[in-house]
Amino acid sequence: MPLFTSIATAIFAGTALAGTWIVGATAFALQMAAGIGLNLIAAAIKGKPTQEKVGIQGKLTGGGDVPRSLILGEYNTAGSLVYRNTYGQVGETPNAYYVEVRALGDLPDGGMIDVWVDGEKVSLVADSYGWSSTKHIKYGTKFGDLHHLWFQFYDGTQTTADSRLVSWFGGSDRPYDSDRIGNGVPYVIITALRDDAETENPLFNGFPQCKFTRAGVPLYDPSKDSSIGGDGSHRYDDPSTWGGDGDDLPAVQIYNILRGFTYNGQWLYGLQAASPAILPSVNWIAAINKCRALADGPDGSEAQYRSGIQINVSVAPADAIEALLKTCNGRLTEVGGVYTIHVGEPDAPVLSFSDADILSSEEQVYNPFRTLADSINGVVAKYPEPLEGWNVKTSPPTKNPAQKVRDGNRDLLADVDLSALAPERFLRAEVHA
Repeated sequence: MPLFTSIATAIFAGTALAGTWIVGATAFALQMAAGIGLNLIAAAIKGKPTQEKVGIQGKLTGGGDVPRSLILGEYNTAGSLVYRNTYGQVGETPNAYYVEVRALGDLPDGGMIDVWVDGEKVSLVADSYGWSSTKHIKYGTKFGDLHHLWFQFYDGTQTTADSRLVSWFGGSDRPYDSDRIGNGVPYVIITALRDDAETENPLFNGFPQCKFTRAGVPLYDPSKDSSIGGDGSHRYDDPSTWGGDGDDLPAVQIYNILRGFTYNGQWLYGLQAASPAILPSVNWIAAINKCRALADGPDGSEAQYRSGIQINVSVAPADAIEALLKTCNGRLTEVGGVYTIHVGEPDAPVLSFSDADILSSEEQVYNPFRTLADSINGVVAKYPEPLEGWNVKTSPPTKNPAQKVRDGNRDLLADVDLSALAPERFLRAEVHA
């Protein structure tokens, strides 16, 4: 499959591994010796052509050309507009209720984690319209406790249309019919009551701006499949067994992209009809367990490599994989149509050679002295900050003083996009049954 090679080439463009699998075994050994210290952060300073990027979709999208998408791991999205309308009268206010339906992905996922309104995480309480935002309740009015903002969530496994919307808008000029099921599509219904009760301190400044943190698509984890050398009940041919802590691990996410995502037998994203033979289970299980290994976190032990990402299907799989590899200092290699992955610190060497093993009659490539542009002695990263509404922040520079002296006392900083990096765990919005 030509796509296999193109993915590996795109991922390693600009590093010593870019031509490894083309020029033969001798050049492979020489280039590995010269370039093994380079990584994806070093490649980031070189830049690349303009392309569609992965990252937080903080603004609502709409229209007939919005690409399908899926969320892997824990991630935040504003979603895409599917339908909106108004209805009802409260007192003398016509069209008092504004209703909006947003798709949050195109594969069933793990459900809602938290909700953000106008940049602030809100707590939810069960209500007749679904879940009501406690921040948007006016207590003790002449009407009693008056709720103004509700959410109703569907995870993509629904089999019927929302009955309330069909009842409200079935006869509208823009009808909401009973065939609007959204098979496989997780979505949310937002209902907002116009706030006319108090003009000096309104609850809304325009339409509420909402974003949602979702648990991603349940993934197949080969390290939990005892039939291929793992330990557990996962089976690739039975998606009901999928899901678990591996959903947040970059190696598991990359594995599933390379196997491809389908819904009801229809391909959606990643490689198509990929054979499991191209992903040797011993290698991938070892990498997954390395991601899962515990490290000290702010709230105790946690997996050392975690990631989350929203992928539009218009994004090349190579670009999505590259974003995930950055979260675990990973490399993906393809040799003869077989993919292997390496994450974190290097493992024990599996190959050694000496001058006697090099054929002088064969073409050789070696670059012992790299240019200043190939050097870095510090990093500035951009990452999503959940404590600030999942807005993208820039980290303080991390510098290596010794390497700065080596580079003539110059600051050579790499600007790295870590949009798929899973943030530290943070307090969830409180949800009351």
